[in-house]
Amino acid sequence: AILVAQFTRLPEQMQMRAANARYLAAALADVRGLDTLPADKRVTQHAHHLFVIRYDPGAFGGRSRDQFLAAWQAEGITPTAAGYVPLTRAPAIQRAMRERWEITALPACPHAEYAATHTLWIMQYALLGTTQDMDDIVTAARKIQAAWG
Repeated sequence: AILVAQFTRLPEQMQMRAANARYLAAALADVRGLDTLPADKRVTQHAHHLFVIRYDPGAFGGRSRDQFLAAWQAEGITPTAAGYVPLTRAPAIQRAMRERWEITALPACPHAEYAATHTLWIMQYALLGTTQDMDDIVTAARKIQAAWG
């Protein structure tokens, strides 16, 4: 019953998240070292449950993604990177490969490993904020970058 009642707000929230995602992507384009995923032109409507950002430590004084996350959180921004595991290291995939095909060692996937340590995201609720909230995200990133030069 609670979920059904929430559906009345969904169109407005989807529109707000889409507008804020476009705005934030454009604003972050000016922050070296934070690259957002490009929108796929075939997608007609995106839920924006995650706003994915690829982090380049070289643009932030060599600091790790986790250090950047902590600094951004200290600035009041709530990004995360929790839960992403490359499929080659996911226990369910490893178990299935072992049980179905007796494969005990999966090949290295350097791009997936890189993504696991250089990707972060902002959750959908942040995209329900104001334009000022989006500007605060960018301002905090620039502040950290300036401090870490």
